[in-house]
Amino acid sequence: DYCMENNITIIPGINTPSEIEQALERELRYLKFFPAEASGGLLYLNAIAAPYINVKFMPTGGINLNNLKEYLANKYVFACGGSWMAKTTLISEGRFEEIEGLVKQAMRMVEGV
Repeated sequence: DYCMENNITIIPGINTPSEIEQALERELRYLKFFPAEASGGLLYLNAIAAPYINVKFMPTGGINLNNLKEYLANKYVFACGGSWMAKTTLISEGRFEEIEGLVKQAMRMVEGV
C-alpha cells in the first residue's frame, strides 16, 4: 500500500491466476512470475496468462542462458530475471569481472529479441 500511495513502482510475484486477480484488483499490470521453470515454464505461463491481455510478466527462477532468449521472445514477457549472472559466491568472492562477463554474454544473446 505504501508504494502505491507514494507512486513507487512495484512488481509483485505471482504463480497462480488467483494471485494475478489480486494484482489486477490493485491495477498492477506488470508481475513477476516465480518460480518460472519449477512451475512449468513457458507452457504454464502461456496457460495462465492467456486470459489477461493487459498483463505482462517477468519470469524468474530457472532462467539461464539456455532459455533466456525463448522467454524474452514470448508475447507475455516484458523482462526476465537471472541470478545466474550474479551468484552469491561470485559476489562474496569479489569476482566482479566474471559477473560482468556473464552479463555481457546474456546481453549479446538477446540482441534483437
